[in-house]
Amino acid sequence: MNNIRRLLLRPFRSDDLFALRQAIDESLDEVQRWLPWGAEEPSSLDHLARRIDKYATECAAGTAWRLALVDGTDGRLIGSGALLPYPGPGALEVGYWVRKGEAGRGFATRAAAALIRHAFRDPGIQRMELWTRPGNDASAAVARRLGFDHRERAETSRAGAAPETFDIFDLLSLSALRAPEDPYARIEL
Repeated sequence: MNNIRRLLLRPFRSDDLFALRQAIDESLDEVQRWLPWGAEEPSSLDHLARRIDKYATECAAGTAWRLALVDGTDGRLIGSGALLPYPGPGALEVGYWVRKGEAGRGFATRAAAALIRHAFRDPGIQRMELWTRPGNDASAAVARRLGFDHRERAETSRAGAAPETFDIFDLLSLSALRAPEDPYARIEL
């Protein structure tokens, strides 16, 4: 019997609110340390609901895709994945987050690979970027496992946020992706 968990990346919905709150609370130390939006946590349910609404609106408009990463069998929220327009024309940033209780099981790698394949279906996308904060060895390992090359460590800003230091990785083509097609990871937009 196949024991590979099915993964689904789909737009966030309002009924994800309590599951997302639980996942963030379970992972608060990691969220605050590694994720740009972690500075907002812990947040109120109203604030989190507004963030989910923003994610859904951006996804529907095709301006950014922050997606819920859920178990494809039981719908349990595992984390999130994202395709973000911050690098500029011809490129997208891929991002991911896996709740603490599910970390180390390959979900970030699988989700990122599925998102990269999806992004490169658009003929206008010529490269992918992956940004991590210095010291986030687990995230840098995902980047390298997928075939990204470290481009630079830079102090930079994105989406109008205050400048921060990031390690920036590049993947210059789909053929550089070192992850086989995963029939158990699906994106639903």
